[in-house]
Amino acid sequence: MVSWIETDAAAGFFGALICYVVSHCTRHQTDTLKRAGQIRTAAELLRDHYAALDEFLSDPAAPDAMSDMLIAFSDAASDEESGLHLARMIWEGDAATGPESSREILAELDDLRRHRPELANAFERAIGTGVIATFLRWDEPAKMFEQLVARTATDSRREIMIATGAAKRGKAASNPKVFPRAMLA
Repeated sequence: MVSWIETDAAAGFFGALICYVVSHCTRHQTDTLKRAGQIRTAAELLRDHYAALDEFLSDPAAPDAMSDMLIAFSDAASDEESGLHLARMIWEGDAATGPESSREILAELDDLRRHRPELANAFERAIGTGVIATFLRWDEPAKMFEQLVARTATDSRREIMIATGAAKRGKAASNPKVFPRAMLA
């Protein structure tokens, strides 16, 4: 004969097990829905990135150095390994200092803001949407993203330094037709 203590203990154990399984499944479903939302957002941002990239690059007034940097940045942010490297650079604050070539890009951006604000806006949109999409596209950088946003408020100058740093270190930097050697100094 089974005592009431053994019956209650077994029921308690199975009840706790069921609660754990339901909780784990609910948390997993929530994580999956969150990740799916991040991927959808990344896809929207990539559409915006490529539209802004096209708008900037198709304008004859776009400075060559800025065009080269945008192409190299977009290329560097297009695969998971480079995207993870970019995310780590941003996470560690490594990209915020940026290479010397950031100064040239920032000076040209200031000039564009005065003479062609819509072109400057396209450049900044291409970088801003590209940086955030790079974080959200892949799982590991996406995990860093929320914490990074919470601890760092970026501005367009910082994003340009980040993008220039990524372009310098990215796979496109090895191609002088895409990213001239003068920009890598």
